[in-house]
Amino acid sequence: MSAVSPKLRLHLFGGHAHELNALSLALAMARHDGAHLRILHIAETPFLPEISGLGAYGAGAEANLHEPDHVQLAQDAAAYVRAYCLHEKVPLLRPGDSPVAGQASAEFRNVSGTPATVVMQQALSCDLVVSDWNHQPDEDLSTTRSVLFGARRPIMLLPRQPHHPLSVSGVTRVFAFAWDGSRTAAQALRAAVPSMQNASEVYILHAMTGRAALDTVAAADVLAYLRSHGISATFVQCDRGGRSVGQTIVAEAEARSVGLLALGAYSRGHLAERVFGGVTRHVLRHARLPLLLAH
Repeated sequence: MSAVSPKLRLHLFGGHAHELNALSLALAMARHDGAHLRILHIAETPFLPEISGLGAYGAGAEANLHEPDHVQLAQDAAAYVRAYCLHEKVPLLRPGDSPVAGQASAEFRNVSGTPATVVMQQALSCDLVVSDWNHQPDEDLSTTRSVLFGARRPIMLLPRQPHHPLSVSGVTRVFAFAWDGSRTAAQALRAAVPSMQNASEVYILHAMTGRAALDTVAAADVLAYLRSHGISATFVQCDRGGRSVGQTIVAEAEARSVGLLALGAYSRGHLAERVFGGVTRHVLRHARLPLLLAH
């Protein structure tokens, strides 16, 4: 049984040169899968004091409230999109045109508002969100959490300089999935099936916590589920050796030259992970490879 790949995808693009690798890969993946890519540039609406008299920015007034550099950034983003769509041979639709099922295409949207709010609204009508990621300690996670918790959509994070990048076609040949038997892991597993079907090697990584057996779903059941989708995978019981679960998963993935690592994000909630740390937080900070997260 073949899973349906995400056909309508949302790509977050700020218009900066360091995001071009992610834009190129997002377009390549759309071309490979015959998907439509909605490229979203968000221009943050500046704060206006009450004395401005505009209230909630007035009717359509926000288009004129941005600083000149923000306007230039939006223009740069549109120019990059036109150039990269041409390079990746993905048709860029004109405003008002509709995508054709099964044919790769792209559109560019320039929307004003708060990033987390705009992304959540736009993601509701998409199958998958794709974004650039730089692994910095001060990286703003609000947009990622908005996708996962608000829109309940999976998100693919593409690092600017991955150790083991995706192929030029946007397809990974070596795929790894971090399995812990949780509901969020099961949700992520379903979201990861289309990517697994394109890979030649698939590893299911389970970091042992002192018990050899899985807590909920046996390894054989996970492998049987994947076989029903035409995926042959290898289940790996990872010896932690004094490492945390996050450290173990990242080390095992990098040792296997994994091109895409998927996991269920924030299985105990993002607030608990912020206070106590957790697997998702460690992976986001230390994994130098593309990530696929779902909650």
